[in-house]
Amino acid sequence: MRLIFYISLRMDLEALKKFREIEKAFSGNPYYFFRVFKNLRNKSPEKMLRFFQENKEEIKRKLLERKERIESLWKPIDSKFFREVERITGFPWKFEYYKAHISSVLPGCYEKYRNKISVFAFWRNVIPVIAEELIHLHYWDTLKEIGISERRNREFLWKLSECIPPLIWDEMDLGIKLRKYPSWNFVMKIFRKIKPIWEERKSYREFLLKVIKNEG
Repeated sequence: MRLIFYISLRMDLEALKKFREIEKAFSGNPYYFFRVFKNLRNKSPEKMLRFFQENKEEIKRKLLERKERIESLWKPIDSKFFREVERITGFPWKFEYYKAHISSVLPGCYEKYRNKISVFAFWRNVIPVIAEELIHLHYWDTLKEIGISERRNREFLWKLSECIPPLIWDEMDLGIKLRKYPSWNFVMKIFRKIKPIWEERKSYREFLLKVIKNEG
């Protein structure tokens, strides 16, 4: 089990065309992006796209530098991370390898039921973002494995997915600092409610079924 890193300016340009959706997700302020590309704040997606096209070689150079740095940070925990998730959950990963798109636009996202994630290249602490997106993939594959349909309660299942990474991280021993709470404040109520259930669980399967039955 391993993680493969790559860059794709094509994917980044496509993401820029939908930048308004990213802004909406960050309440109008995708701070992570404008911290790096300060000159693009208040610019239209069209002007942002033009800037990327005109400066693609420089952006590509910086992405490759970051990709190399991120690979070196992830390498010491690569195989152990995948093993730890399997140990804690009791469920195997679906794929033999996973792919991480090191992006100049996307903050952190995943392609559900596939083996691909994207993470912003210039996060100051990028490893937890990678770990979080991978655990999201594992979570959705696990739900499918135990027969939980997304149609049951799509919004709750998504909010639950945001609570799962810190629960798993709390029992990991990777030698790195990971968050103890979800990234989004609006799921904290659910997180606090399910944390005692997690701590008293007999298995990951039992935990998921119980939480979804009680809360979903």
